[in-house]
Amino acid sequence: IELLLRAIAGPSPDRATAWRLELPEPRATELAECRLAVWFDDPFVPLDSDVRAVLESAVETLRAAGANVDLSPQLPVTLEESHRVYEALLFAAFSTDRSTYSARGTAYFLRSALLHPRGQAPRTLKLVRQRHEQWLRAHMKRLEMQARWCQFFERYDALLMPVTASVAPPHHNKDHDRFGRTYVVNGEQRDYFEQPVWNGVANLIGSPATAVPAG
Repeated sequence: IELLLRAIAGPSPDRATAWRLELPEPRATELAECRLAVWFDDPFVPLDSDVRAVLESAVETLRAAGANVDLSPQLPVTLEESHRVYEALLFAAFSTDRSTYSARGTAYFLRSALLHPRGQAPRTLKLVRQRHEQWLRAHMKRLEMQARWCQFFERYDALLMPVTASVAPPHHNKDHDRFGRTYVVNGEQRDYFEQPVWNGVANLIGSPATAVPAG
């Protein structure tokens, strides 16, 4: 990860003459020196039991190998708080891209909005059409969360968390009905747009992150 970060991180060419990036040396060079926090629990998007079992097994392996693992850290945000800000900024970014719009897709979008007035489709429409003032408030909230996470990582070297709540779901062959799709967690049908919630935490704050095979 360190080698990769040194290769891709830094200023864009038009800013390179003004500043340079100097990454600090790692605080830990042995597993026993690593301070790891774990975040597997949040009622906003619960984990499928199969996914949770794999993650817990990985944590036990790390602990047995000597890592210092905190199973109940004081987290700076809730999952829902983080996602609501991420969601607002994400759909605002999509507001000017209409390359994937179609008459059929729009019809299914409106159908989902009517069938589920409190669901993802109406919320998406509202966020795509949000005022600039709303975007600024979400952006300021993102900066505030970044500051909170910086304090968190003064105490920990890494945070272990799921990428998604489930394994990859079967393809539904309905690309025009994006808001009608669901996925299954512990036998329960849930909104497919929960898929980016866990990995969106790092995306929102711009934190370095990687996905590690664990199963």
